[in-house]
Amino acid sequence: PEVVKFLWTCGNMDMQLMLDEKRFPASFAKLDRDKDGEISKHEWMLAIDLALEIRLKRFADQRARSQAAGEAEDAAFREEFKKLARKVFFLIDTDGSNSLTEEEIVRSLRYEEEVKTFLATCGNPLLGHLLDPKEIKKSLHEIDKNSDGD
Repeated sequence: PEVVKFLWTCGNMDMQLMLDEKRFPASFAKLDRDKDGEISKHEWMLAIDLALEIRLKRFADQRARSQAAGEAEDAAFREEFKKLARKVFFLIDTDGSNSLTEEEIVRSLRYEEEVKTFLATCGNPLLGHLLDPKEIKKSLHEIDKNSDGD
């Protein structure tokens, strides 16, 4: 069973075909490079090296596909997060000035559930602190880099 499993999964088609009675002679002949009627240790290792290269290529391809899928998921998440952040900004910016005042933020925290949910789950502790009435002024001061109140 162990030999069969190895031959079946090794990645070298000639070794796999040795498991098929009808294809065994042709597979054996391909592996027997010096045509002496035996597969020497050297010939076996050549077949194993080929199998290893095939398997490593498959693993590399799988990793590349997984990485590409992960990057696509990250990009989709990033785009969705930014879209939601823009929406929340405009929910807060009730006067359309493209700046957020303390009053607008406080009002949105009272009346806009979507704003509260975003601030609670966005992952930025500074924005999360806006949900705590005791921390609003301190957080706003830290966020307002140019101290213009917006």
